[in-house]
Amino acid sequence: MDVIDAVATRVAVNRAKSRLTSRFAGAVSPVSGTVIGEGLALVNGQLVNAAVSESQIGETLSLQNAGRAAAAVYVPTAGAGGMASASSGGGVPSGGLIAHDLGGDFHIGQLRSDQAEWALMVDGSRMLMGDLDVYAGVMIDGVDLDVHAADPAAHHDPVTVGYGLEQLGQQVSLS
Repeated sequence: MDVIDAVATRVAVNRAKSRLTSRFAGAVSPVSGTVIGEGLALVNGQLVNAAVSESQIGETLSLQNAGRAAAAVYVPTAGAGGMASASSGGGVPSGGLIAHDLGGDFHIGQLRSDQAEWALMVDGSRMLMGDLDVYAGVMIDGVDLDVHAADPAAHHDPVTVGYGLEQLGQQVSLS
């Protein structure tokens, strides 16, 4: 019976090893990353170091996480060399960001008036149009729009109807 017990034990150990190995194996799923600078790629909205060159800016690469979710290690899925890494810790990624044409997809510096038409200009030269979402505390011309929306008289006296005029809701007419 010792031989049968030894074989049963060996089978049980092999099953346990197989299960543990499959449960704790690194995730290998390809992701798409865009090259945004010398040594930098953007993966799922996160800036990561990568073995890429300035000539590849704007290209989309297929990268693969060869590490754990908490400490991702990105490597190219095709071709040799290069590795990018990111971790859950803070810090500023290093790399070769360089100033380039502000009209490009990725840039630093101030916007020109023909860029980002959805954004307001600091100098006030762009008109407010359409529906705007404004966070509490955002001031435009010294007026907190959140407070003003809740109380139209918060920053100035309300309009009053003078002699010879009638007001019904938002309509003013001659009486």
